[in-house]
Amino acid sequence: MIVKINVTHNLGYGLTQHLEQLGWMFYRSQDGNYYVENNEPQPERPVELDEEGQPLPLPPLELPEVQALVDGYNPWPYEKANKLTEINEWFKAAVAQLTAGIPQEEKDSWATQVNEANGIIPLQMLPVMASARGITVEELIQRVKTKAGLFAQYYGAIQGKRDAVEDAIKSLPDSGELHRLPELWSLSCMD
Repeated sequence: MIVKINVTHNLGYGLTQHLEQLGWMFYRSQDGNYYVENNEPQPERPVELDEEGQPLPLPPLELPEVQALVDGYNPWPYEKANKLTEINEWFKAAVAQLTAGIPQEEKDSWATQVNEANGIIPLQMLPVMASARGITVEELIQRVKTKAGLFAQYYGAIQGKRDAVEDAIKSLPDSGELHRLPELWSLSCMD
């Protein structure tokens, strides 16, 4: 069965998924109208004939209960969750790029190295590492502090961008104000 529906705002991809979960396929036709379709047969309707006895095209079927599914759909939860997933994926990729080529085991030792370099815990790892590299402990301490400072700056910029977009997402409404959906869709960490 094909049913014409009235869509007054761009409700995003979530409407499509919402309707698909209910067994309807959502699409926009070449005539610019929106329709939903399911596997049920079209209901019997009387056919009208023109002056020559030819059947007139049937107007699109409109069902109030199907239109109510569209009218009652709240896109905000789906669209906000989708945008959070997008920024989290960006964040993971940006951090992965920042630490690319470094084995996880080395990353696991960073906290110990930084804590030793800053005198928070006794020197145990850094003297052994310095000896193996043929440099002084003081030189290694300085390198660790320099690298930790640079990492903190780059990581902080990445985390800050992600958090700013998350704050913007949370500041948008949870329902209504559909005209504001493009604000959500335009948010990006790529700027």
